[in-house]
Amino acid sequence: MRRIYLDASLLICLARGKGREARKLFEELLDNPEVEFAASDFLKLETLPKAVFNRQDEEAEFYTEFFEQVVAHHLEDPGSILKPALEEACHCGLSAMDALHVVAAKALEADELLTGEKPGRPLFRTKLVRVRSIRPGEDASVS
Repeated sequence: MRRIYLDASLLICLARGKGREARKLFEELLDNPEVEFAASDFLKLETLPKAVFNRQDEEAEFYTEFFEQVVAHHLEDPGSILKPALEEACHCGLSAMDALHVVAAKALEADELLTGEKPGRPLFRTKLVRVRSIRPGEDASVS
């Protein structure tokens, strides 16, 4: 079983129905019995509140359904990753949320963090978890 942590940029893209490559990949992942998703409350906090506040009901419903699928993989103590996230942010030049996602993916034993970001961004400097982009021209296969 492969465990995948989606970053917020990709989850937002999927929820809004944008990005043909992202949608195709997500459908392949959903149909793959060998794949499960990992997520943290940090990912939920970055995605769900704005959709709810702005009454984007379909988008909020997408996030809610997604997080219901991964509830077994939420961090029991999200605060426990704050110090390691700060260290990784300083080491790799990550933004606060990217650092939290990277360390959460590691703590949840994700095999990879899947993103919509371009390779070469600071997120790809981490060695804690494999980071893979779905950008055109990148290896976005699900095999």
